[in-house]
Amino acid sequence: MSHNKTINMIIVCEDKLFEKLKPAFFIDGIKLYPLSTINDKLWELILSELKTGVDFLSIGILPDEFLNSLWLKVSPKAEFKPKLEISSDNQLDLRKVKFKATESFFPFVKDPCEHLGWPGNSEPTGGKIRINACHGVEEEIRADFVPLVTAQDRYGKTVGYPGIMLKNYAGALTTGNYRGSRWFQFLFNDPLRTLSVNGWKKLLNQVYTYCNSGIYSSRLKTEYASYRKGERVRISCRVSNKLHEPVCFEVKFKIYDNCGNCVETCDVIRMAVNSRDDITIETSWLVPQKKPQDYYQIKAELYKEERDDTPRERYKKMLFVESINYGLVVIQPEIIQQGPKVQVKACRVVIEGQDGFFTGTHYCGTNSFYEWMWYDFQTEIVKREMKILKKQHLKLQRIYTPPVLNEIALRAMDAFIQLCRQNQIAVEIILFSQWTKRLGIEIDGKKEYCEFRFPDEQNMLSMSFRNIEFQQRYTSLLAKRYKDVPGLIWNVANEGALLNVPKNQLAKASWLDNRYRDLKPPYNSINLCQQWFAAIIQAIKKEHAPQPVISAYTYTWANGDSYFINKLGDIGVYHDYSPQLQYAMHEDLTCCNKPLFLEEIGINSLNHTERFNHYDAIIHSAIGLRFCGVCVYEYGVSWLIPELPFETSNFIYYSRKKPENNVWGNGAPKLWPVDSVGQCAYAAPFLFGMMLHCTGLPSPAAKLVGKLSVIGRNLGYHPTPKTVYLIVPMEFTRKLIIPKGHKRKTDFIEAVMHELHQQQVNYGIVQEDMIHTIPKTAQILIIPNENRLKKTVAEFAEKFCRAGKEVYVGQSMDWRNSLLLPRIKVTPDNKLSVIVRDLDGGKLYVLTNHRPGFRSFTLTTECGNQVTIKISKFGMIGERNGKIFLIESSGSIEINHEMIADSGNKRYFMEFADGNEQNLKIIPIEAMRLKIFSPALNKIKLLDYNGQIVDPKLAYKTRGNAHILNISPEQTDYILNCRGDFKT
Repeated sequence: MSHNKTINMIIVCEDKLFEKLKPAFFIDGIKLYPLSTINDKLWELILSELKTGVDFLSIGILPDEFLNSLWLKVSPKAEFKPKLEISSDNQLDLRKVKFKATESFFPFVKDPCEHLGWPGNSEPTGGKIRINACHGVEEEIRADFVPLVTAQDRYGKTVGYPGIMLKNYAGALTTGNYRGSRWFQFLFNDPLRTLSVNGWKKLLNQVYTYCNSGIYSSRLKTEYASYRKGERVRISCRVSNKLHEPVCFEVKFKIYDNCGNCVETCDVIRMAVNSRDDITIETSWLVPQKKPQDYYQIKAELYKEERDDTPRERYKKMLFVESINYGLVVIQPEIIQQGPKVQVKACRVVIEGQDGFFTGTHYCGTNSFYEWMWYDFQTEIVKREMKILKKQHLKLQRIYTPPVLNEIALRAMDAFIQLCRQNQIAVEIILFSQWTKRLGIEIDGKKEYCEFRFPDEQNMLSMSFRNIEFQQRYTSLLAKRYKDVPGLIWNVANEGALLNVPKNQLAKASWLDNRYRDLKPPYNSINLCQQWFAAIIQAIKKEHAPQPVISAYTYTWANGDSYFINKLGDIGVYHDYSPQLQYAMHEDLTCCNKPLFLEEIGINSLNHTERFNHYDAIIHSAIGLRFCGVCVYEYGVSWLIPELPFETSNFIYYSRKKPENNVWGNGAPKLWPVDSVGQCAYAAPFLFGMMLHCTGLPSPAAKLVGKLSVIGRNLGYHPTPKTVYLIVPMEFTRKLIIPKGHKRKTDFIEAVMHELHQQQVNYGIVQEDMIHTIPKTAQILIIPNENRLKKTVAEFAEKFCRAGKEVYVGQSMDWRNSLLLPRIKVTPDNKLSVIVRDLDGGKLYVLTNHRPGFRSFTLTTECGNQVTIKISKFGMIGERNGKIFLIESSGSIEINHEMIADSGNKRYFMEFADGNEQNLKIIPIEAMRLKIFSPALNKIKLLDYNGQIVDPKLAYKTRGNAHILNISPEQTDYILNCRGDFKT
């Protein structure tokens, strides 16, 4: 059969399969290539066809450079043979195709940052710097990531999508390339072992029929993301036609309940769409009044009219093309009330009654520089991701509020909060950020807006001294709407900073204390910041919102100190992207009886190993340094970039108007390219993300964060009196003047803290203004000031010395020689840091090995228990009520000279149930052959992180007094619950 010059579809497949399929698909409109013939030149030709909208399908593993050109990457292949089945999110009717378990690779969307750099690692292009904050988007895809084949482990957990479709519903932003093109990837090592030849023919016929139809559904959505019972839902669906001729089609709208049962076909619409055109159809559905579900799925099934000419008549039939889904939440107050309650008790945050150390993420689909996400809220995706985060035992989500509050955005926030509540996740709501130019309220037909901050005001981040009354109304609206939600935390601002405030912003500030009106430039007072925070917090309290409030983390380069700002709120917060909290260690608020929360951590790397190691280090440090929890930046945004204008953020305006005011460091651009879309407009998650982009699947780093969250649920911080105290000086004046250096200096403070950890000293931290809270147990004061001591501190230190106690002032390290110094007994003690966390009835010792390789250490606890563990980098030993209850090791564990377990050089946690020596929980970090030494081991169950049984009985072998467990890669995502006779 001769070839048509018009190509509709290109297929690349593994060579053996190519030989089997070639006779069947040597037809007009299809180009079929064996994988071995693909070279750079041919690939460029294929890409040029795809840019015109041609469809593409590959079977087998394409080389990395070819996958990357399709914006795809692959994760390492599964270490086991997963069960393969048609995904529930699949849009095609592939139910007759049967896959076999086989080795496979899992694709995810490549982040544009990988080839566009980051500040400090930027790459000049033609005199302009293109970084991820303002990258050119010439070819960036705008597509839906649709799973076709789901890979599941033996326990039914989704571990990847070896078959996917990227559905380009819109063209690239500047060129329009790829519009309507669909890319199918089936990434199997040996396709003929995965599916029979007939099976591949069925699948290819189905895909070809779908693509050859020429039409597709590019958008399905409702007016709002959430509804109340009895409300009418407006539904719209956009149908696009790739053909050069009109097409008649039919759409059936069906409603499904939470269990996947079709409860109603609400409408059937038949229409026509012109050639190379789009059309939007609308219908409606009434949410039931009686016993409505809390969640409904709307499915739009698309059919194309086919006409067969016969001698007697023209016969019409409807050919199924695809179905697409959209979810909507039905708000139910009982779900909101039953979710986790957040309380602040002394130095602890309590969630769901758990007094522990919590981990969470920032859900970046809610960023205000992603503000359109609230107005195009993908409920179905958020619901799926909340379930994944629950399985990882993450307990907190940070979100930004939409800058313009209208019913669409507020209904999306309602949906997000209810989905979090259903999955026992607390929500931290950030009101203001440095990304917001304009605030607005659009309620009941009334529209009101104000300027929050102008783009060139980079001297002032996340706060504004103009239009304060409007800011209070904006805050009050949210506080009034969500005051009855017990699982919320209010955060006034993100990363506040203040430097050289223009006086005209303060002239009409009726809320401002009179003593600040006559200040002369520069206006940098921390007290001025507190005035603004107090005004916003007042708006929250005025609505009787009872939830905890965070004032803000403030940049030390601009404000001198986050400590004073944190004192105003219920919870203190800090952001730190350095490894092992190099800059946050002095921010201890326990002297004010407040908890401290590490609100943002991250690493600007897309390398999963680097991410894993970074989060590992910083969370271990946070646990030891008294934090009550950590939020990792970030998770979410598994939908891709929608249609948006080029200028989406204040950065474009700022760079063009004030290119000389570069406040973002040497790596930031002086001038931005014209084709830039602004801050962080990605097709996938931010550079610091924890997921495999656009899939919702957690990366190795996210899995580690989940494990540390499980470990942390019993680690609530209960401070106890110490004998050694580090005094953190307040070396600044009320009117902070940055150029003259009147700000807190922390370099030497951090050096002393590192040395205290190296010297294995259990110490306390007290801020200078709270020195009067130091208990009578104190024997040593270390005051690493660089300026002259304040009178009150000098008097306290003198009185302390007269009592026969020791004081070390300035940059002296002589305290290391003190005979009163209470060191933790560790052997060998060289190149090992130890930090101690006070627990209710005990201590947690966090160990860091600074030498490469595996080493064994013996630590003697406060109650005299001797514990020997092997560690590579980190280890933990927890003691409560005189008994060891928690150990992290990378090898053997020995307690009081009795061998407990050995894994070779593999890493795991062991947790003994408090007060019950018969119950042992093992949380593995990696696959291993673990030996447990116990006189009796009765039973081992596999649990998920929420305590639900996954496998009621796991097999193990017994050799002598050792019980041997072979922990597979699959089982590392679970808890092994052992019953036996364990002596700790």
